[in-house]
Amino acid sequence: MELAAAGLHEQPFRTHGKSLVYVAYAAQESATRFLKDTVEHAHGLGLFQGPRLSGKSTIIREFVETIDRDTAFAVVDGAGLNTTTFLNSVLGQFGYELQFNSANELINMLRVFAMQQAGSDRPPVLIVENTHAMNPSALRMLCELAEFRLRHRSALKMVLASDRSIESIVSAPAMESIGSRLTGNFFLDPMSADETRDYLHAKLRAGGCIAPESVIPGDVCEQLHVYSGGWPGVVDRLVLLALAKAPASPIRAEHIERPLLPGTRPTILRDSLVATRTAYAGPPRLFLTLHGKTLKVIDMERPRLLIGRTDH
Repeated sequence: MELAAAGLHEQPFRTHGKSLVYVAYAAQESATRFLKDTVEHAHGLGLFQGPRLSGKSTIIREFVETIDRDTAFAVVDGAGLNTTTFLNSVLGQFGYELQFNSANELINMLRVFAMQQAGSDRPPVLIVENTHAMNPSALRMLCELAEFRLRHRSALKMVLASDRSIESIVSAPAMESIGSRLTGNFFLDPMSADETRDYLHAKLRAGGCIAPESVIPGDVCEQLHVYSGGWPGVVDRLVLLALAKAPASPIRAEHIERPLLPGTRPTILRDSLVATRTAYAGPPRLFLTLHGKTLKVIDMERPRLLIGRTDH
């Protein structure tokens, strides 16, 4: 279905970049309060957890726009970063463009900056996404950053976001400087059925549709909620696929893909959203092995993954 056929001027169900519209719901508002409380705490260091496509990045982007302009902040994707690349990324967002090869030079510069800002009652804020996927050396560096103090207060506020529980990482003896400073642990909940409907219709209206119910009727909203588990990012992808599959408005139930969310069965999703929250551990993985040895692990993150020798 073409966008115009759905009454849309632009695509509201974006899978990358800034959302066309920020649609608030209960769990999202609770997450924002958690982030605010963490940043305002004298020793604020919080864990912000939720499965892939649960809306964490959207919430973080909206939250940092509310931070006072005089407060420096950095939002870093920690996946695969080592000590040097991690520190360069943080300093770059704090306004430093110099590139150093020495981790000691980088950490000293960051320490001086954090102390100066904290001395002016504006300790900088560091938010690390995909903390669970950081290299061990970068995790050790996080521990050093957590020890920045000025006059019995932490000089750097920190939020560690991840797609899965990182409590076991934080509770390890080597991570004591983070574990002992922890001020909060938040796990994002999915949307309810009513919130999913409101989310869908608000996005359609933002894209220019004046009659969203004629594009995604109430019963289809309910199906989208069931098959997405109520996670916003999954909802967006299911709607994109349904719009491409439906020949014309409205979208019908048979146009909806029915993914199997890890840790759940579609038939019980409606009654077991808590199980989704606790059992979700990321996308399905394909293990390529030879004679019992794992050669490669492939995260199946796309709606469809074709495996073969040729490009198509």
